[in-house]
Amino acid sequence: MTDADPGEIHAPPVHVLLDVACCMRPCWDRDELERAIIAATNATWHPLDVTAEVWRLIHDPDGEPADLRNAARRPVLRPATGAEVAARGKAAVLAAIEEARHSGEMPVLREGP
Repeated sequence: MTDADPGEIHAPPVHVLLDVACCMRPCWDRDELERAIIAATNATWHPLDVTAEVWRLIHDPDGEPADLRNAARRPVLRPATGAEVAARGKAAVLAAIEEARHSGEMPVLREGP
């Protein structure tokens, strides 16, 4: 038993991330992916953001390591953090509520896709 916080999430070591990615996408060049991960890390991406982006690319049929490398070069393409996503979601909900107040209609909220 450890004293670790049960809600704490750790990014996997790079070699593990590389192993999983190259196992799932055998056509990917391991060295190219490693260079892309290093580029994102050097661009001050948080390790969990790097992991999330690699995972997203694995599941994108058109995804490739170059996408991560290119995103690392351009901060605009950097994945949003959880806090940024939450803030955008909150702003969208508040805007919808405000619009509903002015139009007299309350929006219908649906669960799931």
